[in-house]
Amino acid sequence: MRESERFGLWAPVFLGLGILLYFSLRFEPAWGWAALLALAAFLAQWRLAARPLLRLALIAAGLAALGFALAGLRVSIIDHSPLTGELSYGILQGTVSAVSREGDGRLRADVEIEALEHVPDPPRKVRLTYRGSDPRALALRPGDRIEGPVKLWPNSLPAAPGGFDYGRVLWFEGIGAGGVMLGAPEIQGEAEGVFVAARRALHALRQAIGARVLAAMSPDTGAVAVALMTGERAYLPQEVEENLRASGLAHVLAISGLHMALLTGALFGGLRLLMALVPRLALHYPVKKWAAGLALAGAAAYLVISGMSTATQRAFIMIALVLLSLMLDRPAMTMRNVALAAFALLVLRPESVLSAGFQMSFAAVTALVAVYETRAAQLNALLADWRARGPLQLALLYGAGLLLTSFIAGLATAPFAAFHFNRVAAYGLAGNLLAMPLVALLVMPFAVAAFALMPFGLEAWPLAIMELGLEGLLAAAATVAAWPGAVRGVPGGPEAALGLVTLGGLWLALWKGRVRFAGSLFLAGGLLLWALAPRPDILISENARLIAVRGEDGKLILNASRPAFQASIWLREEGDTRSPRAAAEETPWRCDGLSCLYEAPGAPRIAHIKDERALLEDCPWADIIVMEKDVGWGLDDKACHARLVLDYGDLSRTGTQALYWNEGKLTVETVRGVQGIRPWTRPW
Repeated sequence: MRESERFGLWAPVFLGLGILLYFSLRFEPAWGWAALLALAAFLAQWRLAARPLLRLALIAAGLAALGFALAGLRVSIIDHSPLTGELSYGILQGTVSAVSREGDGRLRADVEIEALEHVPDPPRKVRLTYRGSDPRALALRPGDRIEGPVKLWPNSLPAAPGGFDYGRVLWFEGIGAGGVMLGAPEIQGEAEGVFVAARRALHALRQAIGARVLAAMSPDTGAVAVALMTGERAYLPQEVEENLRASGLAHVLAISGLHMALLTGALFGGLRLLMALVPRLALHYPVKKWAAGLALAGAAAYLVISGMSTATQRAFIMIALVLLSLMLDRPAMTMRNVALAAFALLVLRPESVLSAGFQMSFAAVTALVAVYETRAAQLNALLADWRARGPLQLALLYGAGLLLTSFIAGLATAPFAAFHFNRVAAYGLAGNLLAMPLVALLVMPFAVAAFALMPFGLEAWPLAIMELGLEGLLAAAATVAAWPGAVRGVPGGPEAALGLVTLGGLWLALWKGRVRFAGSLFLAGGLLLWALAPRPDILISENARLIAVRGEDGKLILNASRPAFQASIWLREEGDTRSPRAAAEETPWRCDGLSCLYEAPGAPRIAHIKDERALLEDCPWADIIVMEKDVGWGLDDKACHARLVLDYGDLSRTGTQALYWNEGKLTVETVRGVQGIRPWTRPW
């Protein structure tokens, strides 16, 4: 029991396990029983003080049951139905709840529906895009009541069985369908209410801040500055985004823990310094606590101005705990605070445990705090006599600290980046070492100054200094991105593999004694499971148009390059950096006007039929028949005896299918089969 004081750190882990169990099911469970189980476990452990191991087991089981129940409660509270039809056209009447710009300049609006023509039971909220240039549409604001023609479609299915479920993400945001405005909507007036007025005022404030920043900077640096200050990423050139991703600096664009820490750190340090310059304040009042309180207020303002994204809310909770610890004279950077922040986030938003942002943020923070706890004495000794060191020594010390921080955070987040994004920035450490001093010293501190001076019209000089830092950031990103092999693809792995890797990392970080080294076994097991994960031999898209087969070299061969979006996702999940067009070049498919045929040694023969007239000829030859049209029961009359026959209707019901071919035995896995029947999935 030497590690007994560390047991509390595992509370969010067991809570998260219960949440993951809830989301892993393929049916909607009766979560109330889990709440009763949690209550029973917590009550029973009080009577087992003499049996500590059994008591801990009951607490762990109770936390897992509580996580399961919280996830179910969250889903029941949201409780809205997504659009189920293929497509819906009609006149929509509703109220705009949020407006933003897409990266390609398109307008995006979330609209709360009041009425939708031809749809008696429409979803409550839809996300619409507008590709036109009508100034009436481009001037939409939150609270506008609109009417206009729209085309809607259901939230998207995963691109492959077990793939990223964006439809689930939209469902938790309250979005029941996506679509486009077929014309500029007519504004019928404004909705009333305090919250509507607040949203309109905030939207106007963010637009005004963005306009001032863009007017003071060049297009590229201004676009990055607006993204950092308001969360609006519409003005970012695609080349800039690609360079930041390839150099491992994409995290700079996401307003998360880094930005919140740098902004509040600059605000806290600056305010404390100003108060220290007044002897009466410094000698008679707790200026440190005052600075922490004001920094907390500044962090809350930044949360609101930056758009209150989920990642920013998560970062605010973490930084708030640190500042509150300072105000209460408690140690700020402790593993206990990290665990408390994770626990609070999981209680408020249980679904966040599935997100890459949550996983990567806490992986980085947990690893950094664990290293600090292990080497606290050595680190404090290095910093104790910093006044006696010269400028060169301080610069070297800062560089070494930045290098160590980037290495630890990069190593901790690498498995999650590989799992969710299937790519790693090979020179991310170099990119962060070159750019992050600029972000820490020039960009974020002077963003704080710009925010403070904007009401007085004096933001030009801090924005000029901020631009110098951003120019260096973009130059570093472009340089590192141009190095050979800057981006490397990583094949996706099973969830069980990531689970073992996560458990291994937590085991190493949360325990202190020698027992922590057992975490290496979990890490090794997870990486081995990842490497040995089976890959589908054939993928067939939901619309029956795209087919991928695994060639002799292990790479996917596409029958076509479109739909390009789905093809790119298939290739990305394989860790394949080729474009869809490159994967479809020199294809072995033999095509005529009626069908396309695929044949290779040791592989099933596939007939992709575009015209029913090819059925009679291709059915006796092929092992797998795929038809772009919905033929339905007419197949029985064709006497098609292939092992697997799929038409458009079959695939639209099941979603993309993954086929595994093993010594003549065919195994099929479908998107719908993996998803099951949950509130966020389309009915079969």
